[in-house]
Amino acid sequence: MREVETILEETSVLVDKIKSTVIYTEYQSALEDLQRQPELKALADAFREEKYLAYIALKEPVSFADFDSLEEKRMELASYPEIERYLKAELALCRVLQEVQSKLVLAMSFD
Repeated sequence: MREVETILEETSVLVDKIKSTVIYTEYQSALEDLQRQPELKALADAFREEKYLAYIALKEPVSFADFDSLEEKRMELASYPEIERYLKAELALCRVLQEVQSKLVLAMSFD
């Protein structure tokens, strides 16, 4: 059991390191700015939900029109600097987290 506790402690160190990066602090700042404007936050959240649902639906036949529609919505949202900043910051943070996850998974030997 001590091994698991040690791993969790080291994970906390990793989380703290990620939180101290410019990428994370920019994400937090962008999120806080967006939260001060609930109507823009709602627009961003609706777009994020629609995008998420489109990507999980990739297992089913999806038309290019669906993705074109998403891209059009993304371009519309880009006219709001607060939303654009937030979505870019979120994407940058997600890429860091994906890289960390990928490195962990690839380092394990699963059969």
